Amino acid sequence: MNQSLPSLNTLKAFEAAARHLNYHAAAEELTVTPAAVKQLVSRLEAAVGTPLLTRKGRGLILTPAGMAGLDDLNQGMQHIRTSVEKCVTPASAGS
Repeated sequence: MNQSLPSLNTLKAFEAAARHLNYHAAAEELTVTPAAVKQLVSRLEAAVGTPLLTRKGRGLILTPAGMAGLDDLNQGMQHIRTSVEKCVTPASAGS
């Protein structure tokens, strides 16, 4: 992987697909098509140079590489959500 980060969209797609272990559920959450989620995950896999998810029946399973980074990615996404909420939530009086 080069020094730049993969796109936020690829990270969001992987995080949602890994949480749901299903492209369709991830697509519903992200309001895109399942094919778009799969394509974004494929781009992330190309950027990091290894598979992160594999198909199992109608669902997905995480590869060891996918498992290795998922907790940190989940925490990072939560930090981003919290930061955005702070930007749009009015500051309490007197701050």
